[in-house]
Amino acid sequence: MISVDGKMRPSDAFLLEFLCNFFSTLLVVPDHPEQGVLFLVRGLLNVIQDYTWEDNSDDKVRIYTNVLHLLSAMTQETFIYHVDKVDSNDTLYGGDSKFLAEINKLGETVTAQIVDHLKTLGKEETQKRQSQLALYFFNTILAHGDLRNNKINQLSVNLWNLAQKHGFADTKTMVKTLDYIKRRSKQPDMSHFTDLALRLPLQSRT
Repeated sequence: MISVDGKMRPSDAFLLEFLCNFFSTLLVVPDHPEQGVLFLVRGLLNVIQDYTWEDNSDDKVRIYTNVLHLLSAMTQETFIYHVDKVDSNDTLYGGDSKFLAEINKLGETVTAQIVDHLKTLGKEETQKRQSQLALYFFNTILAHGDLRNNKINQLSVNLWNLAQKHGFADTKTMVKTLDYIKRRSKQPDMSHFTDLALRLPLQSRT
């Protein structure tokens, strides 16, 4: 809990904002030479797992989703930014297959945690949260996932359908998202977006 204007409030939202910024810093911090690959990321995930979250909060899963953003950035052969005179993991590993395998393995673990949480939101009183979170995760995959991977592609379709399942999805948002996918499909080497668009139905409200 944290005091805001004299009132005690849960600190989850502040922690979410802090950690999202912290992940940006963590990208450029190299792994400890004696502690193994992704030591800092794993340590942080353990802390997040052990933290006591509010029962009606999805911030833990939103943080997990942002961890996937970080892991995606770590797969790049050259990171999108650096700190002067600091050799980040792209310099240390340079797209090494074992390093990428560890990232993928950790990504699968985090993804499973998110999916498990989504399953707990199937009750009537939490279905709106489920819809919003499913679309949030879908957009993460759209931006950072390899949709050529059949498993990831199918997960994105499942999330799209889950977002609309109980009628809480905003129709305009879904239409704009689908239009974006169709535009991406017209770019070179993006034919997999064409296939994806065909698998994403827009559910009618009538």
